Amino acid sequence: MPVPSRRLKDLIEGTVDHHACQRWPALEEVTIRWRGSYGYLTGYLSEDDDDTIELCRIQYLGDPDEWTFAIWQASTDSYAESVLLDGRPAGHPNLALDTACTLYLAGTSDHPVQPDKPLKDLRGAALGTFGPAQRAFQLTFAAADAHATRLLAGGEPGPGAGQADGTAGEPGGLAAAWDEAAAAWAGLSEPYPLGEMLLHAASATLACGDRNGAAERLRRAAPLADELGAHPLAEQIALLARRARIRLAGDDASEGQSPGDPGAGSGELGLTERELEVLRLVAAGRSNREIAAELFISPKTASVHVSNILGKLGVASRGEAAARAHSFRLFEDGSS
Repeated sequence: MPVPSRRLKDLIEGTVDHHACQRWPALEEVTIRWRGSYGYLTGYLSEDDDDTIELCRIQYLGDPDEWTFAIWQASTDSYAESVLLDGRPAGHPNLALDTACTLYLAGTSDHPVQPDKPLKDLRGAALGTFGPAQRAFQLTFAAADAHATRLLAGGEPGPGAGQADGTAGEPGGLAAAWDEAAAAWAGLSEPYPLGEMLLHAASATLACGDRNGAAERLRRAAPLADELGAHPLAEQIALLARRARIRLAGDDASEGQSPGDPGAGSGELGLTERELEVLRLVAAGRSNREIAAELFISPKTASVHVSNILGKLGVASRGEAAARAHSFRLFEDGSS
């Protein structure tokens, strides 16, 4: 596994400690012990060096914003791999800290809950009875669990795979679960988690084939991220909107396009905006099924787009189409 550099370690230590000061006042300080690719987060509840709580373990994957997460369990004095608040198995260390503190400090900062129970039972014990904030976290965990279960069962659902209702493990049920969590965060006037919940709800809604519903959620989420200056969240919202061909408030297709933007070069090549999106993914080596999943279309539709692209470019294969795209320097930003 890759090992973080000393500079990256210093950066993460400072970022996490600052985040703790801003969001978790029960903590005097957060320190990280490093061992190879792993970092072990410890929270100090006072200036007493013995008044500490083990929080979690993170592991570097080679990307400064992607670290795996494992929760500390007192009963075994060990770490158990788990998902983060947003349902993903890896993310930024700040999110790892939030996930651990949600379990141990929410509503009980003077007497943090110790993980002597399985994580699922701990969530109920720590989050079930303390009020609106804990209710919001509880709903977030429920939606994240359903999302993770869906991924483990076979990956993201494709477009039209579910209806607007259903159990939490189905696309419609996932959308409802994320919406419920979003409503809870809205009631607390917490814009960042609200934006995250709306983004997840939009993705699940798209999987049900409800593009209008997804657009409504993304258009609520985008200004929240912009006002907070939450650039990674804003980029995720913009990316999902672009893949689903949803225009967000303030979008202007005629201004500010670079050679790597969808639509650039369309006049020269005769390609539609959607065909440029497909060509971008073809150039990245994606299969028709992968293209369909990324753009929320069916594999058959993806195949039709690829055939049209080959015809318009006058080439016989996907490889030649990719070479032509690179020769026109359409995707210089390297995104896919």
